[in-house]
Amino acid sequence: MSTGDAILAKATQHFKEQLQNKSDTINVSEWGETIHYRPMNGKQRDAIIKHVNDGHLMEAYVESIVLRARDEDGKLMFKPIHKRELMTRVDPDILQRIATEMNTLDALLDDNDDTEEVTAKKS
Repeated sequence: MSTGDAILAKATQHFKEQLQNKSDTINVSEWGETIHYRPMNGKQRDAIIKHVNDGHLMEAYVESIVLRARDEDGKLMFKPIHKRELMTRVDPDILQRIATEMNTLDALLDDNDDTEEVTAKKS
């Protein structure tokens, strides 16, 4: 196994463990539900950042919820087909609160960047 392969194996194992072991919750009293969520992967971040860069902040919130909200068994609560109804028939303040509590945009936005486009924070 090459050095790159060995490092990649360690890196993917580390992230796999994060996904299995780290689950946070948000109580949504208005819905009588508790939402569980895990860290985002790169593909999920890209999908959310695209909406922000296109100027569609609510779509970014909804995308975040669809991609991350899980039930107590770890199953996704929503499917992509639910996006339209979430966007048009659900209180946007609650959607914003859920996405904000997930730290979705805080984790993605570089507060020191004054450009119009969103860039992922560099650690």
